[in-house]
Amino acid sequence: MKIGFIDYNLNHSHATGFLKNVRELLADKAMEVSYAWEMKQVGDDWCTAQGVRKAASLEEVVSKSDAIMILAPDNIDEHLQLFQKTVAALKNPKPVYIDKYLHTRLNEAREIVALAKARNIPIMSGSALRFSPDLEKALPEMKNVLTCTVNGYGPMWVYGIHTISMGMRIMGSGLTRVINTGTEQEGVITAEFGNRKMFAHIVMSENSYKIFPWSFSAFCASEQASCGFICVAGTVTGGFFENLIRSVGSFFASGTQQVTDDEMLDTVAVLELAEASRKAGGVWLTVKQN
Repeated sequence: MKIGFIDYNLNHSHATGFLKNVRELLADKAMEVSYAWEMKQVGDDWCTAQGVRKAASLEEVVSKSDAIMILAPDNIDEHLQLFQKTVAALKNPKPVYIDKYLHTRLNEAREIVALAKARNIPIMSGSALRFSPDLEKALPEMKNVLTCTVNGYGPMWVYGIHTISMGMRIMGSGLTRVINTGTEQEGVITAEFGNRKMFAHIVMSENSYKIFPWSFSAFCASEQASCGFICVAGTVTGGFFENLIRSVGSFFASGTQQVTDDEMLDTVAVLELAEASRKAGGVWLTVKQN
């Protein structure tokens, strides 16, 4: 299977890391990154340096590849435009992975989902932290979740998604409203899912990654516990990037979504509403229905 990279610019850690992991983890599935295209070249020629064929256009990547990865992890606002151009170039549906999250704004994220549905194109989007082996190992114990708490570091629109993605994996979809009573440097977010809640603490400082590792916990109802509840907790220790690529490989092979449309959209809504809530002084904001 030939995989095509579409990017804003390719000189970043995700493109290089994804390529490395595809080569190491998906070669036995006969998958390879065959073509790549970027809107703007920054620095050295990534394709030449990495040994990937440089396509002359986005359309060439789409036509010659069996599956598409839209990256642009630091230019999420370009996702809608890149997806629209990808869809326009498709003669037949092909699976498309969209890095990190669909878009910075919920309305545009909904456009991506609607367009994918209209053209019967399977899509998948999600942060690598969603696929943390530590989290996946703990998930079977997290039935009947009432609340979860996730911790990590920012800044919000660049790395905040990783913390939120852990919570979304635990909670699933059904987001109703969000409040952020923190600051630009320290997000203190509560997201309600009906009568369930996710608490997210995201800090931004020069040394935050050293002293505030990604972690998760879930407070769950349990008939086996003497008090009626158990708490499952863990710290992310690694392996998430590799696990993401394995999941993307399974998605490409089967065409079956690994993340539901509702959860992809709720993830965007949490980020958008958390920022809007903070700027408004820390108020509850309700998810607007489409």
